[in-house]
Amino acid sequence: MRFSERIRQYIKNPSRLIPAFVVMLLIFIQSAMPADLSSKESGWFVDAFARIFPFLTSTEILTFLIRKAAHFTEYMLLGLSLRWGIEKSLPALSAGILYAVSDEIHQAFVPGRSCELRDICIDAAGVLAGVLLMLLLLRRRR
Repeated sequence: MRFSERIRQYIKNPSRLIPAFVVMLLIFIQSAMPADLSSKESGWFVDAFARIFPFLTSTEILTFLIRKAAHFTEYMLLGLSLRWGIEKSLPALSAGILYAVSDEIHQAFVPGRSCELRDICIDAAGVLAGVLLMLLLLRRRR
């Protein structure tokens, strides 16, 4: 079976992949931001959380948690949208994880950013959560 035929067996309606491509584009834009701009952006969330939860005194820990939660959340959205467009869970999961790896490699070339295995693992967990959530939603709908 040719590669294009294999792809067609998993993607019945290519327009259902549009949300996944939008999420990928947004992730790419975020990853292309130099570290100083990315830090300013996440700093806004850190300040907001620090006001809401004044007992969280370590800005460094709060910054770390917010940045990693953002990784997980954006890749959970990617997993949801990939599973919406791809008929089977394993190809959707694989596509999301491959994108996470490519995104981390991309960050290695952005000023002040780095390629980290930890982030790939967080991203992969987000993709898995999104794929499983969409699987539950699709099963519930039937």
